[in-house]
Amino acid sequence: MRMWPSWANWKFWIKLVGLVFLVVFFWNYPPHVEVTWVGAYFALALGVGVILGWIADPILVRLIPSQKLDPTPYGDVRAAQVKRRPLIEALLLPGEDGLFLVPLLLVGIGPITAAIASVAYAAFHYPEFPVRHCVYKVVFLYLATTLILPNGLGSVIVGHLLMDAFAYYVWTRHASPQVTSQGDGH
Repeated sequence: MRMWPSWANWKFWIKLVGLVFLVVFFWNYPPHVEVTWVGAYFALALGVGVILGWIADPILVRLIPSQKLDPTPYGDVRAAQVKRRPLIEALLLPGEDGLFLVPLLLVGIGPITAAIASVAYAAFHYPEFPVRHCVYKVVFLYLATTLILPNGLGSVIVGHLLMDAFAYYVWTRHASPQVTSQGDGH
């Protein structure tokens, strides 16, 4: 199973398009980062994950029984990707934000546009992540776009980078040694 980043993979190129969106956006609007909003992003991500894990998982298990709850395969793949190409992963991550959030900022943040951007963002992550994790992404990104994004795209990007770095750190500390040493082309 070969996943991005690969020069022949469409997600790699889509994230590069998102980076171009960011460059053009920040060319016209200077980046603004506030530590408070970065912390709010981090807290929101953790809070949504914990709350939905307790509340939504029992419901989603019944609605989507074919999807496994165990995040191990997905975490293993992501950890292998980051370990193999940390710089590429770190540079492409803001491309996700640029791809979905720059157009949202340009059309305006409202309930419907935030919902559309959130669903598109989650769909972009499927099937790399299971459906249930994508549901979490919809809820989280909707809240992040309506509560945090109006205070600066830079804060969202930095929060996203820190959250993924934290997830990688936690994953590699709790994963088996074979998990983090495998780099099967990801």
